[in-house]
Amino acid sequence: MNTGTPTDYFMQKTLPHMMQNGGHIINIASTSGTKGTGQQATYGATKAALINLTQSTAEEFAPRGIRVNAISPGPTDTAALHDYFDESMKELLIKRLPMRRLCEPTDIANAALAILMNNYMTGMNIMLDGGRL
Repeated sequence: MNTGTPTDYFMQKTLPHMMQNGGHIINIASTSGTKGTGQQATYGATKAALINLTQSTAEEFAPRGIRVNAISPGPTDTAALHDYFDESMKELLIKRLPMRRLCEPTDIANAALAILMNNYMTGMNIMLDGGRL
């Protein structure tokens, strides 16, 4: 019985197949995994653990041609963000970002493509924070 996270389970089931031909794993973490913020201790701790899992797995499986990286977006313009923040809170959040805009899902997709295009990149945590960290 699996008692870990969905990522643990995915990697546990996928890695044996990837060991035959190599492959790529991209975990989606968060900037909260690198810098703690109030009222998000559990969320931040789990994302920090995912970043560590990414780096540890990358080092262990790189010799077998398996690359493991993470993408850590900051505040992202999704339905979930709109569920938690009203417009005035969202505007305040945007003002704190040097790029003065939220991360977009396409920014995350483009980072994933960049990772997939670079066959020497493994163990990295790509920060999509708009210059905040």
